[in-house]
Amino acid sequence: MLTGIGVGAILSAFNGLLLVKGEIDSAITGNLWLAGSLHARTWDHAFAVFAGVVLLLPYAKLFTSAMAGLELGELRAQSVGIRVLKLRLIMTLIGVALAALATAATGPIAFIALAAPQLMVRLRNTANLPIVSSALMGALILLIADLISQLIPIDVNLPIGRVCGIIGGFYLLWLITRSR
Repeated sequence: MLTGIGVGAILSAFNGLLLVKGEIDSAITGNLWLAGSLHARTWDHAFAVFAGVVLLLPYAKLFTSAMAGLELGELRAQSVGIRVLKLRLIMTLIGVALAALATAATGPIAFIALAAPQLMVRLRNTANLPIVSSALMGALILLIADLISQLIPIDVNLPIGRVCGIIGGFYLLWLITRSR
């Protein structure tokens, strides 16, 4: 976890340096992308993400039962024939590829990947992680956040990533107060 925080800090500093040293138009576009935005996105952007989902989602679904076996612990999962390291590598690569496609199209949009699966587990009242319905819930959260950003009564153009961050922050606060 500390390695991830360190790498994130280095990359964030590098992004900041590029924004400061770059041309003003490129810096504004880059800053908008970093805020996460659906502004000026076309079907070409959506098609690239859709193609990645169509190619990778069947593989993710294929390994769902094996991932459920990992919940028993590594030793028990290995004892029933699950190749833990290989499974983790495959699922990590699939997750990173899907996240990279979505992030490339819209910029980083906070909390959707965190909130959507948790909401679906609670709504469906299941212990298993519902992959497809979690993806649909993520799309619904994004749609609601986009509608909020467009219909807000003040004349401010809010990037969708910021709106999702606000919604996600309230969601996490609600979870914390509920668990006490």
